[in-house]
Amino acid sequence: MHPQFFALYSQGIAGELEILSLQQKIIYFQNLAKIVVFTADFCIPFITVMANLPQNEQNQETGAIIAYCLRRACDAAPLHARLLSLGRTVVSMPNRDKKLAILEAMALGKTEEKLLAERNNPAKLRAAEDALTVLLRKNPLHVGAASALLDLEEKQDRDPGDWLRSYRCPPPIADLWFKHLFIRFAERGLAERALPLWEEHSALFSSPYTLVLAAGMYDMTGDADQALLLYRNALRDDPLLTPVRYRVAELESPLSLVPALPDSRRVMICLYSWNKAELLEKTLRSLADSDIGPSPVRILLNGCTDDSRARVEGLRSLFPRNDFGICELPVNIGAPAARNWLLALPETRACGAAAFLDDDVEVPADWLRRYLTLMDSDSRIGVVGGKIVHPSPSGRPSRMQYFHRYVSVAEPDLLKLTIRSPFDNTVDTGLYSYHRRCLNVMGCLHLLKREMLEDIGGFDLRFSPSQHDDIEHDLSAVLHGWHVVYCGTVTAVHHKMTGAGGEGGQTRASFGNSIGNDLKLSYKLSENLPALVRLSREALDATPVSP
Repeated sequence: MHPQFFALYSQGIAGELEILSLQQKIIYFQNLAKIVVFTADFCIPFITVMANLPQNEQNQETGAIIAYCLRRACDAAPLHARLLSLGRTVVSMPNRDKKLAILEAMALGKTEEKLLAERNNPAKLRAAEDALTVLLRKNPLHVGAASALLDLEEKQDRDPGDWLRSYRCPPPIADLWFKHLFIRFAERGLAERALPLWEEHSALFSSPYTLVLAAGMYDMTGDADQALLLYRNALRDDPLLTPVRYRVAELESPLSLVPALPDSRRVMICLYSWNKAELLEKTLRSLADSDIGPSPVRILLNGCTDDSRARVEGLRSLFPRNDFGICELPVNIGAPAARNWLLALPETRACGAAAFLDDDVEVPADWLRRYLTLMDSDSRIGVVGGKIVHPSPSGRPSRMQYFHRYVSVAEPDLLKLTIRSPFDNTVDTGLYSYHRRCLNVMGCLHLLKREMLEDIGGFDLRFSPSQHDDIEHDLSAVLHGWHVVYCGTVTAVHHKMTGAGGEGGQTRASFGNSIGNDLKLSYKLSENLPALVRLSREALDATPVSP
């Protein structure tokens, strides 16, 4: 086992960078820049690690990475005094010293910082909010308190309180404050608050990052022309914004759908479930509302002891055109075996493709048409999967859960894929709504070609009871010469609930199972690491192409 295997779970990007050689660090940066638009959270680890390299390892490439990350970090975090100070050599800023003096003078004290550090505790969060409100009441110019209050309200998914109307920004930092306020609203997908700020003050703070955010706001409100203009301007200012390049390609030439595909293709739609009757019913109702044509549907009740059978039977009438069947097992055989059971059915093997849905997803109406359109565009495409988001009970824009993945670190006994989504709690503004090659898509809503399944076989039972079996299957497909394609114009809501457990994240047991299966994945594919690195690079370097 690699000595840093478990440590990397908690150390993130900085931990992965530390175990890589200098050239690998540079490649790591180049690859990540092809996957996400950098925020300050992405930039800071690179700045820290690269700046602390031994003198003999500092070179033009490391200097360029530091400079780029400083520019992007200062762009995305305009009130971060330390970053603004570090970036003085690469970021021009009028009256920098005066602005820094104000930001430093109005930094939070130790009492407020201590409360904020424990804001995951509800009582501490309320205490922090009260302390900041008092501080701002005493000094309406206190930018540190205003910024922290915005952060706390974002954590609680709340609109700013009355304090925002009474806050008086010091005039020398007005441009930084309006930029910060716009970024906070736009990152939350609050177009109704972000766009007035952009339209009134963008001349003060227009930059690559704010251009991307503003484009997303116009995209969300249906103004594709203005979104396209701003995305192009952002690319002009920063050609490294690969996700923007893909979104521009999609806006310029949207995926041309073939309306008749759901009716002309025989796709077996497969679901398996264990004791999630209510969510399973919701999933099936969502499926019935989508256009799946006459495709057959099979539901495997995987050792269910609740009322799943009765609920599913009650929904049969929602599928009048479909061969609707139920398989019932006396025990839970786990996810990989359940998938294989469904794939082994004679009626599934007679279909040209199989689609797997988790029992806790909600699908858009045209998901199958979009998947089939992509799959038909290239005979090498064996897997298609979509953009997965968290549910949003508050009615706010959804936050992303999973998109497309590649190889991040490939060392002896250690295989780690890139991040599951652009960043924790990234709001889906449409930026990642495009299609592109990758190595893995999420298995809660994916389409598998029959020829690919015949080529590589089913899902590996070693990953029972669940998790990573779909990842390993995608990687095996790529190793066998098939393409895996992300279809980000399909957005599915995934409730991410395991068995009879609670909603909203992993249980201790499922997290332990995830780590264990990560270890199995590293060992199983240890001999294929060079090939996976090469295939990952090929997918990352592919250019946007419209089917």
